Amino acid sequence: MKLDAKEIAAAISKPEESITPRGIKKKAKRESWPYEEVPVRGGRKRLYPVAKIPNMEIRRKLMADNPYKNPYKTADGSGGSATFNSTPAIKGKYNPADIPEHRQVLGRARADLVEAYLAERNEAEHKGLPIGKTMDAWLDDFNAGKILKIVGNKIRKVKNSPVTRRQIYDWIDRYKRDGWTALCGYRRPYNKWQSSVTEEEGKLLLAILLNPNRIRIWEACRQVKETMSEMDMHPKSEKTYYRWVKQWEEHNNHLWVAAREGEKALRDKVVWYIERDIEALNVGDVVVADGHVLNCLTINPYTGKAKRMMLVMFYDMKSRMPLGWEIMPTETVQSIHSALFNAIMTLGKIPKAIILDNGRAFKSKVFTGPMKGIDLTQEGIQGTYADLGITVHFAWPYNARAKTIERFFCTFNEFERLMDTYTGRSIIDKPAPMLRNEKRMKALYPSEKVFSVDETNQLIATWLQKKYATRPHRGLAGRTPLEVFLEGKGPGVDAKKLAAKMLVKQSATVRNCMIERFGLKYRCDELMNIGGKVEIRYTFADLTKLYVFQDGYYIGLAEVNRKYPVLAKGQDRESLKHAIREQRHAIKETFAELEETVGEARGLVDEIGFKPLGSMSQEELDKDVNVSPHATNLDGYFGSIADRLPDIVQVAQHMSDMNKAQALPAADNSINNEAKEVKQEGKVKAPIFEFPYERYEWLLEQRAIRSLTDDDERYIEEFEADARKSPALRECFGL
Repeated sequence: MKLDAKEIAAAISKPEESITPRGIKKKAKRESWPYEEVPVRGGRKRLYPVAKIPNMEIRRKLMADNPYKNPYKTADGSGGSATFNSTPAIKGKYNPADIPEHRQVLGRARADLVEAYLAERNEAEHKGLPIGKTMDAWLDDFNAGKILKIVGNKIRKVKNSPVTRRQIYDWIDRYKRDGWTALCGYRRPYNKWQSSVTEEEGKLLLAILLNPNRIRIWEACRQVKETMSEMDMHPKSEKTYYRWVKQWEEHNNHLWVAAREGEKALRDKVVWYIERDIEALNVGDVVVADGHVLNCLTINPYTGKAKRMMLVMFYDMKSRMPLGWEIMPTETVQSIHSALFNAIMTLGKIPKAIILDNGRAFKSKVFTGPMKGIDLTQEGIQGTYADLGITVHFAWPYNARAKTIERFFCTFNEFERLMDTYTGRSIIDKPAPMLRNEKRMKALYPSEKVFSVDETNQLIATWLQKKYATRPHRGLAGRTPLEVFLEGKGPGVDAKKLAAKMLVKQSATVRNCMIERFGLKYRCDELMNIGGKVEIRYTFADLTKLYVFQDGYYIGLAEVNRKYPVLAKGQDRESLKHAIREQRHAIKETFAELEETVGEARGLVDEIGFKPLGSMSQEELDKDVNVSPHATNLDGYFGSIADRLPDIVQVAQHMSDMNKAQALPAADNSINNEAKEVKQEGKVKAPIFEFPYERYEWLLEQRAIRSLTDDDERYIEEFEADARKSPALRECFGL
């Protein structure tokens, strides 16, 4: 139903408050009402579809109070049959809004033809020409397309037949009596806007259909028909019920969507949405974060098994550029910090605000284990980011419009489909080789390679730089995300200060200026003067380097130690020579520093006149000896030991002989145990080990015969802790 401003003003005016058509036009312009312009005599007129008027109060009043009432609302407002027009239709008198558009075009074209015919006849009468012959000739020219070509085309488009004088006279009578609407050739049915569906049938249909189970319309129509038949109430046909339901849905779309699909669908499909002015932002002002389960397999660095891992990404709202991400092998809040660290390093400055999703949707995607019920507002995120000058906003759950990164993940699926291990976005989208009983497809398309976390990060970075970032973006007026991003990129930030606050923190042992982690050896020259434990911080997005700290202070950057060919040639040979020179230079500097340190210590000794025990003469020793009152007892103790030494030597010799004879007398057990204890009290010299596991096995053997030092026990504990992370090592050592 379409009404002009005059009709709307008349319908909603009250006796105490008169509304003019001019006021309606101003309101329509201010609220951006949708409209259609139709040509009328003297110009054009705007018709407003009542169902699309955004002003809900005016729309309801027009649907309820104007002469054309809503046929799908019952007296109680629930729906059903109701008379649309209380008076029968009068022939020839129609509201233009009730006439189909193509019939309106026909009616106006016929009206133009009638006006032209009357003008030609009046001119013929004025000139005294024969009316009949003159008008017949004029109609022949019109039917031949010689005059009024546009009008003729509109008329012949509906009915391609010549216009006769009899038709013209009939049109003239109807035009003078009822206007151009009578020439449209449209006759509204007597039951227009009426339905044979009773109020009870309508309520029964709605009771079945307004259900979250989303029962099909035809099933509901069939149930209502069967129910009415059982009650002997003359049911209608299923098509009649179906038409009534579709008409009710058209005029009550908000109720239909809310009842069958829920609040989220109502918000996404029906209710207007609020737009934000992204153009007013600068690059890095607002960064959005969200989680996405990769639709391809990646090797878990801890277990060595392939799985779909979680990607946490930060995305710049202004440039539509992904800034940083983290592929999560384990579920920790620290992964969000690491992803933001990577984003800040790419952005080159600290963002003003970030948007996180604290709802169950995000947490169920990112955290699926014991941390599934975590509350991000209580995990120190706001305090940590506040130290950096970042404001944290938590988006509403299930509100995708607040997180523009959701749309990017749809585009990101293009990259996932390029992987051999693609698993599909859903069960329906699953590749054929992953379906059941697809042996031939699995043989034809085998999964050639499963990439590690580091390799997957490199592939994602390559795809973003070469594909996504260089494409013109519709939301950026045809510019690429990379162009917009580079215009607002910052000068850079201090990586070591940022790493101390945000990256994953773990303890590591330094050996030969290197740290072993993830099966790699990381070298840091600054570790020459450090032995023992240090703190390392890293991100899985870049496993080529570790940030090394000790007691909260930054030491240096450890990078993957390079391996050189056995037979180095060319450039490799020169690099190897340079590495050897660096190694020799480090040794030389160490001895220079040692010489300086020892020199300073000796100078202090000479200054205070201190002489170590080993540098004193026998006279000085005799002079400085203090005789203890218990000297006689000590002499007796050492004397008794000296007396027993020959016996101990004889027992040891006897044990050697007995071992060769594979027999040991029981009477000598006490002496044997005493000798064993004396042996264990001595210090055992450890051999040189080539591999860590050789020292571990040797220490286990020594533990069975003697007590180990604290350093040896600590080494066993660390080795077993690292070995338990690998299934192969666990099985090998029986852990």
